[in-house]
Amino acid sequence: MNRAPTITDLASAAKVSRFTVSLALRHSPRVAAATRKKVEEVAKSLGYRPNPTLAALMRSIRSKSRDERRTSLALVVALESPDWKGRHRYIQEIRRGAKERAETLGYGFECLTLPKAREPTLRLQQIIDARGIDGLIIAPLHHSGAQLGLDFSRHSYVAIGQTLTEVPANRVEAGTYHNMRTVLDAIRSRGWRRPGAILHQRLSAAVEDRLLGAYLAYGHALPSESTVPPLLCHEAEMTAEMVVNWVRKNRVDAVIASRIQILDWLVAAGFRVGVDIGFAHLDCPSDSLKLAGMDQRLREVGGVAVEILGEQIQANQRGIPRIPKIVEIDGVWHDGPSLPFKPSEK
Repeated sequence: MNRAPTITDLASAAKVSRFTVSLALRHSPRVAAATRKKVEEVAKSLGYRPNPTLAALMRSIRSKSRDERRTSLALVVALESPDWKGRHRYIQEIRRGAKERAETLGYGFECLTLPKAREPTLRLQQIIDARGIDGLIIAPLHHSGAQLGLDFSRHSYVAIGQTLTEVPANRVEAGTYHNMRTVLDAIRSRGWRRPGAILHQRLSAAVEDRLLGAYLAYGHALPSESTVPPLLCHEAEMTAEMVVNWVRKNRVDAVIASRIQILDWLVAAGFRVGVDIGFAHLDCPSDSLKLAGMDQRLREVGGVAVEILGEQIQANQRGIPRIPKIVEIDGVWHDGPSLPFKPSEK
């Protein structure tokens, strides 16, 4: 065959209809798995390559014929708690960025949480199928290695961060290694000489220990009198007494942490923030008037996830990516009164 094979050629070789071939190539659940596999094998043997431009046009035509249905994306938040929006600013910011970018690009967008059911992930899959959702953005899970149990082979999907481990995925994440080094540079440029990082183990595992790795690598290049061992423990074990004792024992003059409560503990212990001790937050809101630290640009993380997912849908890429890719979004430093220039260094 000198010309490029068409869907008609595939249908003839597989002894099925053109409609079945079209559905099979889109991984539609309406086609039996055995038939889909047969069509894929025939397509591979004939060297069939889809035309992305034509595929996009046909999707547009099909959408108009289905009452103007738009390509629909969903952010999957695997949290059952109804008040997660108030307790998880990280995910909330990602949701806002993803929603804004989806609307700009003309996609439908919704946020799905785990339903209250005997088998919540099974029910979630049923909801995704019933609503005809084309692409999934998997928000950070509660802990690394948590299982969602969705049928990823039928969807285009992208993960935020490193906590989704049950399947390979294209990922978008905050540049945590870069962010920690930026924090350390900011601290030392302001005259503070003994920065110390407080990390809880769940957070550290969720970012593959990149925060810890950046901190240790940075300290390795400093004079020995400027290095401070990190405080690393389980979140539930962290107490005010533990933090204050660690600060005093190691003569820490600038604390790096992701929990604002730690700042309250230091103040209660008599430290004057910005005078006796500095404080840099690892996830500092861009509009904070109280804190200094890293703005992780979480809305941009959500927006880029939508862009990558849209590219996969346009290219008809479903299931596990052939070569998983990671896109890191570097944060930017946010100045604030919790980390001024050290008074003695002015």
